[in-house]
Amino acid sequence: MMEIQTIDDLKLISKKRPDKVTLRFSALDDAQNHDWSKQFNDLLDECGCSSGRQFITYAAPFYIILIVFLAAFTNLTKPVIIGVFAGAIVVTGVAGKIVGLRQRNQKIDALINQFLKDTNL
Repeated sequence: MMEIQTIDDLKLISKKRPDKVTLRFSALDDAQNHDWSKQFNDLLDECGCSSGRQFITYAAPFYIILIVFLAAFTNLTKPVIIGVFAGAIVVTGVAGKIVGLRQRNQKIDALINQFLKDTNL
């Protein structure tokens, strides 16, 4: 849990990667602090998994075609072909997760800018 009381603390959210934040700006009332905390926490809950799943979903048909091609036109054994498929799926999922986490950090930065604009702090 990270307690945010200053703009400098707020700008460290992406770098520190806390599980949860609580905003406690004295210039805001409790309801406003709570609402902004919820918005930040909703973004911090994003882990990139949905992005990884999307990458796998879109790539899987191509990998299946690759398996058929490898089975039909190469001398690779079935375990090797299955290993190539599994490895490709893992790499694709990890790449999707990384992209999802980078997008989350961009959303956090945008929310910080929105917070500064809306609250005039």
